Amino acid sequence: MEGDSDFSNVSEFSSESDDEEFLDDIIELRQNIENYLCIIVPQYSDQVFMEHFRMRRNVVELLAVNFEAIIKWPNNGEKVNIERHFRQNGFPNVVGVIDGSHIKIDKPSVDPESYINRKGFYSIHMQVVCDHKMEIRDIFVGFPGYVHDSRVFKRSSLSRTLQQKCGDMYIIGDSGYPLQRHLLTPFKNRGQLTRRQMNYNTILSRNRYIIEHCFGRLKQ
Repeated sequence: MEGDSDFSNVSEFSSESDDEEFLDDIIELRQNIENYLCIIVPQYSDQVFMEHFRMRRNVVELLAVNFEAIIKWPNNGEKVNIERHFRQNGFPNVVGVIDGSHIKIDKPSVDPESYINRKGFYSIHMQVVCDHKMEIRDIFVGFPGYVHDSRVFKRSSLSRTLQQKCGDMYIIGDSGYPLQRHLLTPFKNRGQLTRRQMNYNTILSRNRYIIEHCFGRLKQ
């Protein structure tokens, strides 16, 4: 795609909304709910813990201990298999798909407005990268639901390590994410896209469906 005049103007790609900048002053106070995890949760009875997390306490503890073994970035051999799938579906050199979803929560007692997402309910944001088999390869959870996908991505460790993880490949996302060398997003459609640009958007969208299925399975 490099060198093609239809793809050379990166300003036509998506970028984050300007109205998020004011969150800088408050985001550090909310991105980690340390008091909740370290102080409040341990005081829950087994029944209350199950009501909140829908899993027994020992299962959650087991998952936490083995997190890095369960959710990990694909190795070189796995990248070959993942890339082959996306290549066959018209989009070569892809090793994952990124998107954000929302974990519904009860109304927080502190600063509840920051947890109301664009769909109107209280939530914690969850950023996920999955592969062609809907296997989660990276996850970042903790921002309040009001925060936009692009802001969450920029604050995640993934944004700082993406070049190292992808090498000569990249992940794909929707227009809520910023265009980067290793993160491809759709052309903005202002009614002036060329046929090739529209075709690019169509193929990208066709390959993004897998993350929606991943979220659907996860939430079941």
